[in-house]
Amino acid sequence: MTTDLLPDPAAQSPVRTVTESPRRWAVGSAAAVGVVAGAILTDRPSVAHLAVGVAAVLAARLPDRSRWSVAWIGAAFTLLVVPFVRDSGWLAASSVGLAVWCVALSTTRSTTFTATVLAPIVPVVVQGAVLRSLGTGAAQVTLPSRGSAVRTLRVVVSTALLVTVFTLLFAGADDRFASLVDAVIPTVSVDVDPLGPVVALCVALWILGVAHAKRHAMALDALAPGAGRRRPVWEWAVPVCALVVVFAAFVVVQAATLFGGHDHVMTTDDLTFADHARSGFWQLITVTVGVLVVVAVQVRKVDAEVRRDRVLARIAFGSLCVLTLVVVWSAVYRMSLYEQQFGLTRLRVGVMAVEVWLGVVVLAVIVAGARWSARLLPAVIVGTAALGVLVMAVVNVDALVADRAVERYERTGLIDVDYLGTLSADAVPAVSTLPPTLRDCIVDEPGSDPWWNANLARREAAVIAASDPLAECALPAREAGR
Repeated sequence: MTTDLLPDPAAQSPVRTVTESPRRWAVGSAAAVGVVAGAILTDRPSVAHLAVGVAAVLAARLPDRSRWSVAWIGAAFTLLVVPFVRDSGWLAASSVGLAVWCVALSTTRSTTFTATVLAPIVPVVVQGAVLRSLGTGAAQVTLPSRGSAVRTLRVVVSTALLVTVFTLLFAGADDRFASLVDAVIPTVSVDVDPLGPVVALCVALWILGVAHAKRHAMALDALAPGAGRRRPVWEWAVPVCALVVVFAAFVVVQAATLFGGHDHVMTTDDLTFADHARSGFWQLITVTVGVLVVVAVQVRKVDAEVRRDRVLARIAFGSLCVLTLVVVWSAVYRMSLYEQQFGLTRLRVGVMAVEVWLGVVVLAVIVAGARWSARLLPAVIVGTAALGVLVMAVVNVDALVADRAVERYERTGLIDVDYLGTLSADAVPAVSTLPPTLRDCIVDEPGSDPWWNANLARREAAVIAASDPLAECALPAREAGR
């Protein structure tokens, strides 16, 4: 079932000698996109992320007619819409990171786990080859040595340098001359982000690295580990079946803990909802990752050419994954109990999302085992992660958290003002329904964004603030409770 097979001896080497220099238009377009990225990208989610992403893909000439490339590029563009629509920083960072991964996957036809993991690293690794090719390309460019353009440029530069140096010297020697210089040359204050040049350089080099990986079609499958050595049935079946027994025993013995819910927590000494939820989450993480590792290691020992071995492997590995799904469901249910008791936070929503996604991964492993082919499994894992981020963007996590907090305030009169104040502009529509004196302790005065830093959530928050101006914060002691 594994896709990391022994490479064909005639397969393409993962690293090839660069014999083709990047065209000058490619270098120029990469530099231009880098400069624009350094000027407009900030740490605030905005349409700039989408604009830079589209420009970078076009500069690298990544789209082609293959459905594989088009699908990953389409997924990347969809993810880059999130920073334009939502103001949540962690959601924007997740979407941009997955978009970069999707773009990297569009450059290779490889489908192994090794290729899926290495694809985002390739544009960084090949920078040495890219720089060498840039040097080769530059050496092939012939500039006129005695042309009028070169002579004009030389005169302009030397004149500007001489005038600047001697003007500064005279201004330092005489105050009246310095006043004259100040009157002639206006003072211009420019707020320059020190990270701008770094961002510009990184974006430009990343574009060239991705273009290089696409142009040379690196065979990342050649780096995958070879096919596992087939073993007798008992060598892999005994440990896997023993693990199935342990899982089954755990589910049966811990039935009260797994499915007892609210009543189990309330009737058990020294057990709180927090402990109940945390144990479920770490149980999920440990068990799910452990099961995936066991399946990945042990399945390489199965002799797939023997029908009896395949059937036994499907039963053993399938049972293990199904029992893992039971534990996944239990952990999700525990977190829902925690949320019902104490309300939602971004962390709790994130935990719930990770739990559900890992359950989907286990389910995908079951399907791959039934088909006895894991060719698309790595793509499914990355794709479902991207889909999960998009779902959270559609749900609008910060607004959901604020909605639940408002509902809890209406029931109990208690609200965590400090925490709600850390939410992004996505939460403003929900928070605006609170009493004005309480709302104004949470919502900040909206600022103005330049057109290239536009964000729909911040624009909506500004419209709400303009329709109902903020007043003075007056927080009663009872409303400050958590």
